[in-house]
Amino acid sequence: MTPYAGLAMADIIDLRFPFSGVVSQVKKKLGESVKKGEVITSLTRTTLQSELDRQLAEYEKVRADFEIFALQNPSPGDDITKYQKTARQAQLNAAVKDVEIAKAKLDLVDLVSPTDSVILSLGGILPGVYVTPSANPVTLLQSNTLRFQIEVGSPDAPLFSSERKATITIGSQAKKISAVSKPAILTLLSKAPYFTYLVDVIPDDFLDILPGMEAQIDFPDI
Repeated sequence: MTPYAGLAMADIIDLRFPFSGVVSQVKKKLGESVKKGEVITSLTRTTLQSELDRQLAEYEKVRADFEIFALQNPSPGDDITKYQKTARQAQLNAAVKDVEIAKAKLDLVDLVSPTDSVILSLGGILPGVYVTPSANPVTLLQSNTLRFQIEVGSPDAPLFSSERKATITIGSQAKKISAVSKPAILTLLSKAPYFTYLVDVIPDDFLDILPGMEAQIDFPDI
């Protein structure tokens, strides 16, 4: 069978800050690789740190009031005293939640890569720039989604209903790489009665493979 023409590609994602703020630092550069969990850029922490400190102080005050009341009323007997203790307990619980929320929001000032990736765009982010959630996305290419993709028509689709072994031949140097194809997926580009299917072919070795590379893909058992 004639080899299929394949194109190397990978999934692309946009990262955005969940709230507005001023950029304090940019740790990574355009085209640089980042590991899962690495910080790419950060917003200033001053205001959010102050809010966390305020919530911690409020928590300490509410907790102290609760402890004083508990010492003064070790065994509440009447309904009013019981309700007062319940109210103070609710205030203490709310204070704990307020601290947790403030801490969680402070943690979100760092824009962290969710996966091993390559930075395609920093969205114009620079230290001192004011950003909003609706703008300035950081665009990443997910390294672990790299694959070659081929298109097959309806007649060939049954041949790719399950995984198949393949050989990928790349470029003028005819570098050959073993691979495995995934089951075909009907594409949105299809228009009945002429259907087109996409088949992802995963190479055993990703060394020197970059998105946009073209290759010839053979399936020995077809």
